[in-house]
Amino acid sequence: MQPSWSSFFLKGIRLVPIILTGAMTPLGSEGGHGLQNLTEGLFATHLLGPGVSVVIHGQVFPIDRVRKDKVLGTFVEIAEQG
Repeated sequence: MQPSWSSFFLKGIRLVPIILTGAMTPLGSEGGHGLQNLTEGLFATHLLGPGVSVVIHGQVFPIDRVRKDKVLGTFVEIAEQG
């Protein structure tokens, strides 16, 4: 499996934590997770070291080891190549 473009493009970012997050429904929607994911993402900036991570649904994933499982409807960590 080839590395994703994101792992190649973001490989040099090593100075600060960069957090990516999101939600399936707009922020503030009833029953949505947008506010929770945003809050967790902001909190994670104080806990995580430099690099790029995805913070969503109470989980933290390294950017180069995450994908969305469309069957499960959630993000999952993929095994490290090597």
